[in-house]
Amino acid sequence: MKLTKTFFVALGVSLCTTLFAQDYTVAKSSTAKIIGTSTLHDWESDVEDISGSATLEFDGTTLKSIPSMELKFAVESIESGKSKMNSITYETLKSKSNPHIIYKVKSVKSVEGDQVTVSGDLTIAGQTKTTDMTGKLVNKGSSVQITAKKKIDMTQFGIEPPTAMLGTIVVGKDIDLDFNITLTKK
Repeated sequence: MKLTKTFFVALGVSLCTTLFAQDYTVAKSSTAKIIGTSTLHDWESDVEDISGSATLEFDGTTLKSIPSMELKFAVESIESGKSKMNSITYETLKSKSNPHIIYKVKSVKSVEGDQVTVSGDLTIAGQTKTTDMTGKLVNKGSSVQITAKKKIDMTQFGIEPPTAMLGTIVVGKDIDLDFNITLTKK
């Protein structure tokens, strides 16, 4: 009798601390900006089409692992408000053959409170590089909020920074990908 009671107590404690995995999809309310510089002025463009999915494992509200996550930023949804700049962006990012900027999380490197560092494959213009990203991840129960900003050297992805006006305007090689992703339960 005592052994049975001990077993059920241990089982109860075990169930209370069990990790749970949940599937999510990227909400339409998610936002992203690409921020850069040029010899003329600083600039920013909104990414208007963001999609993706994730499976996240939590212990309570604390992230324990990311079995899978893929975020897709549609290149031809990048909008600067200037049609010429948009077309240069699409050409530079080779949108016809590479319609998305993609980030696939491979592993969680660290979790400190709501600050999370992950490692994954970032694909831009057909070139893939292993890239770490650090951001804030907050489990809100029915949704998860992820905010991050990542500096990216375009030349590391085989991208020659674009020019305009016969080369008198040159875009800086570094851009920031700044995003605020909402994941909702499937």
